[in-house]
Amino acid sequence: MGHLPDPAAVQGQECVIDEKTLNRHHLILFFTRTALLVIAAGTLLRPLLVELPTVYTYIGILNLVILSAIYLGLRANLLPGWEVSILMAAGFATVIPLTLISGGVNSQFTYILPTFPVVAALTGSRRITVITASLAILLVLGMTLFGGHLWDLTGEQMNQGKSLSRSFWLVISLVAVTYFSLHYQHNNATLTRRLDAQATQGHLTGLLNRRGLQNSLSITLEQADAKAEPLSLLLMDIDHFKRFNDDYGHAAGDACLIKVADCLKKGIRSADTAARFGGEEFVVMLPNTDQHRALVVAESLRKQIFSLQLQDIPLPISVTIGLASHTPGSESTQADLLQRADKALYEGKNTGRNCVKVA
Repeated sequence: MGHLPDPAAVQGQECVIDEKTLNRHHLILFFTRTALLVIAAGTLLRPLLVELPTVYTYIGILNLVILSAIYLGLRANLLPGWEVSILMAAGFATVIPLTLISGGVNSQFTYILPTFPVVAALTGSRRITVITASLAILLVLGMTLFGGHLWDLTGEQMNQGKSLSRSFWLVISLVAVTYFSLHYQHNNATLTRRLDAQATQGHLTGLLNRRGLQNSLSITLEQADAKAEPLSLLLMDIDHFKRFNDDYGHAAGDACLIKVADCLKKGIRSADTAARFGGEEFVVMLPNTDQHRALVVAESLRKQIFSLQLQDIPLPISVTIGLASHTPGSESTQADLLQRADKALYEGKNTGRNCVKVA
């Protein structure tokens, strides 16, 4: 006991937007701002450096207006599930008109295409990356095949050999960039999963730590209410745990924690969740389990743990368990659930330990 989080902090955590989603959102906004700056610079500086028809300036201004509207929509989070698709569509919508009136595959604007798979890989899924790269390659091939039918307002002469060579190297560049982007995406996802596991899982017991439990409990509570199912929670404390450390050393205490954790792993269903809440405290979360059934599970776990024995250590292992249940529509938070379980656990400690008390 004494490890319960501050209720306000827990409630605040429940309202926090998923960090990965938030980071992706900020990255998408960054790329959109960068595109706006590039288009603005190109539209303003091109007349000073290159003599081109004014239609390019008009298209640049139109692209700025469209991309600015998209940026405001993305910033307002109007379509959160479509952000990457919108960004990629905006990229193609910006580049295609410019390439079609400036020589197709020979246009200087095709140099922008290899950046598309990179942006897709950094902000989206593997599927989005492959689709983006495929569309860019098809665009290059299409402009090569039908290059003779495209306008070229820049006044450059069409050179079929140059077009084929440019097309070949553009496709090679797109394939290479896509391959490296997907490789990076895979490695980054693997590393992220490892870091997530380290952040939410205890090294000693292999169970979820407090942070992992709070994240899981928040999601499970929402699911229980959505499905109108009960949810029960067991908060258990190893009795006289200090004696293991004081009489036989911290190695004995660690061995006791591992024994209890292994017992919990084997004694619960695959749908259930066990966590080390801190020190000698453990939590078992039982989805779709009412109070009566949870009491049966708690008694079974208590008996299994009481039958454990550490090698060469005569001290018995027992736990006191506090049980709290959540019913659909009760509007209880994870803080409420944990506090009620902690109160029941405290009552069990005062009445002899090695027992189960219901909140």
